[in-house]
Amino acid sequence: MEFRKICTDKDIMDFMKEFDFFHDSCIKEIHYISGCFVTNDRSMHPINSKRKLSIVFESQQAKCKSIELLFDKIVELHLIPETEEYDCIIRGVSFKRINDFFYWANWMDFSLDDLPIDLGTYIIAKSVSWRETL
Repeated sequence: MEFRKICTDKDIMDFMKEFDFFHDSCIKEIHYISGCFVTNDRSMHPINSKRKLSIVFESQQAKCKSIELLFDKIVELHLIPETEEYDCIIRGVSFKRINDFFYWANWMDFSLDDLPIDLGTYIIAKSVSWRETL
């Protein structure tokens, strides 16, 4: 499946409805690509020129069981995984576009006043796209 770019508030709402607002979902896996690398002759490209973050989410009740969100040109990833002592079920999220950036947070009613916060996972990126996965 091809990625669908999210550009507007309507795109965000359509996506959120498609994935049932992340209710009863979880993060299955995360993959980050920086753009920095070392060549075969050991010279380094020391610039984070890509900053792509891919997250696969799975849901117990959404129409799509599994989706991948691709955050491009991420500015910040703040990851607080739950330990084995607690469940990692996502019951609701915030997904907003504010001042040309996209904000995804694993709590409801996100506000810029919340940042920085050590109580949850959040991502700030320049652009976002998504696709259904198998």
